[in-house]
Amino acid sequence: MADGNIVYQGIANRAPRYFESIGFPIGKFTNATDLFMRFISIEYPKKDYDVAKLEHLVTCYQKKCEPNVIRHMNDSSLLEFKPRKDNFSEPSFKIQL
Repeated sequence: MADGNIVYQGIANRAPRYFESIGFPIGKFTNATDLFMRFISIEYPKKDYDVAKLEHLVTCYQKKCEPNVIRHMNDSSLLEFKPRKDNFSEPSFKIQL
C-alpha cells in the first residue's frame, strides 16, 4: 500500500518482475524489499513527483493486478465453502472422561 492505495497484490516472488514491468528497476544483487519500500514511499507534504509516482502506481495496479484479483474472487465462490458439521469447540464426552 502507498498512501492508503493498494499498489500490488499477488504472490511475493512475482513482485520484483511486476515492479520492473511498471518502470521500477531492481538490480541483480539488491534487496528487493528495501527497493519496494523506496518505490512506494511518499514524502509529506506531497510534491509533484510524489503525486505522479502515486498516480502511476495506482493506475498500473488497476490495469495489471486488479482484474486478476477480481477474477480470482469471482472464481472463489462461497458456495464451495463447506463448514464443519461437528462441534469442534467442545471435546467429546469420551475425551472429557
